[in-house]
Amino acid sequence: MILVDAGPLVAVVNADDQYHSRCVAALATFREPMATVWPAVTEAMYFLAEQPRAQEALWEMLERGALQLLALDVDEAGGLLVLEGRDLAGDQRHGAHRAQRFQKALQGAARLVHFIDEERARD
Repeated sequence: MILVDAGPLVAVVNADDQYHSRCVAALATFREPMATVWPAVTEAMYFLAEQPRAQEALWEMLERGALQLLALDVDEAGGLLVLEGRDLAGDQRHGAHRAQRFQKALQGAARLVHFIDEERARD
């Protein structure tokens, strides 16, 4: 399984992206399925907001199974929350909360590593 983040997803479906050719060429060499998590899809859709055809192409990749969506439960996803307009680093009252959210983000990353380990165990 090949884990894919938002950047390469955007590049694959957006012909104007500076990395489009490289990502499409790499995609042609993959022999394993590609997978991602919903936050990466959301981020990619955001970056493609003014390119509805590219958004449709990404969605079609999911629908036809060219890109698998991995499960990410609410506990793992908690650390991915972004609070716009707030600088938690500069606000001591939120120090413990910030540390807790960072720990959840690390748990989410650990879950991605777990997906990799599960896939390797199957091979």
